[in-house]
Amino acid sequence: MINVLQIISRYSGNYPLLNEQTALDSSKFRTIVCYLSGANDGNNGLEKQGCKAIYLNIDKKKARWYRYFVIVEIKQIIEKENIHIINCHRHRATAIGVLASLLSNANPAIFSTIHGFREAETYRRKLFNFFLYKKLAGIICISYAVGEYVLKTNWSLPASKVTVIRNGISFNDFLNPRDKSECRKALLPGIVASHWFGTIGRLTAVKNQKTLIVSFAKLVEKAPDSILLLAGKGSLESELKNLVERCGISDKVFFLGYRTDIPEVLNTLDVFVIPSLREGLCLSLLEAMASGLPVVASRVGAIPEVFGTVELGHLIEPLDVDGFALAMNELASLPEKRLAELGANARQRTVTDFSATRMTKGYEKLFEETHIFSFTCKDNI
Repeated sequence: MINVLQIISRYSGNYPLLNEQTALDSSKFRTIVCYLSGANDGNNGLEKQGCKAIYLNIDKKKARWYRYFVIVEIKQIIEKENIHIINCHRHRATAIGVLASLLSNANPAIFSTIHGFREAETYRRKLFNFFLYKKLAGIICISYAVGEYVLKTNWSLPASKVTVIRNGISFNDFLNPRDKSECRKALLPGIVASHWFGTIGRLTAVKNQKTLIVSFAKLVEKAPDSILLLAGKGSLESELKNLVERCGISDKVFFLGYRTDIPEVLNTLDVFVIPSLREGLCLSLLEAMASGLPVVASRVGAIPEVFGTVELGHLIEPLDVDGFALAMNELASLPEKRLAELGANARQRTVTDFSATRMTKGYEKLFEETHIFSFTCKDNI
């Protein structure tokens, strides 16, 4: 049995992606997940699927790599649980995991999973990573775009140390057929429009909803019977609502807030729009594509990688207001049959190449090969 410890900086509630990443073959792997911060809310799907979860509940400001008591806590877990593989998510957890491992007698193989960009943008961080990454068995990147970024921004990092395991999700909830008209009536009673556009994401600068709103205002000039749905909460909500008012489209833009019924929300749309400035690998994009929606998206990060060579919509430069407006108008002008074809292409692309099963098998293969290699090396010493 291979004992795997996942170190997460903070527990902020049940996270389906992490549940899928840790759903390893129970006949070969035993998974323990340690959260440095955050308390158990009784709703963690990891525990329901058989993983052991440990909540250290350390104050976020104190859960730092230079706090000796934090390192000792992790060291004790490594030794008590006889850990063979550690997978640290993001930079803070990686530094703590490496230091704890160095103090322990277990000598586990350590991986760092990098979920996006901005991991090594300062010289101080580059220098820190130069020494930190030497202690890793490997770096796991959630997309090829992130992998290229990691190699480009870290000093003397060998490509052989970077493995790409692309994020994937379970698509069952998004593949179930739903009546579009009924979903629309349930979400926005009394609203009738010919073209329903929408996006899902935090209302923050990096998600770039400002560009989308201005672009939609231009679209309305040519396709006035259109509406835009914005699902999500965030620090820019008031600012975005003010922008909608200034653009004179308050009757056509609907802020839905935080939603737990994402499959139903997506089923109301004709086109999904993602104008982000930066994306490691966007799960809401995968969900929209699995729902059979054509997409207008920014040409940034891993989004072109998700599109691949499949015809499923348009890629636009993230600040190109006119480009987004034209792309949305083009899709709005297509016959319903053609829109359905693009949506079917999108669905097939996600189901084939971005499934949770494919992702989980990638982690299993990497961890099993590393474990076998580690024991072979020990036997030869």
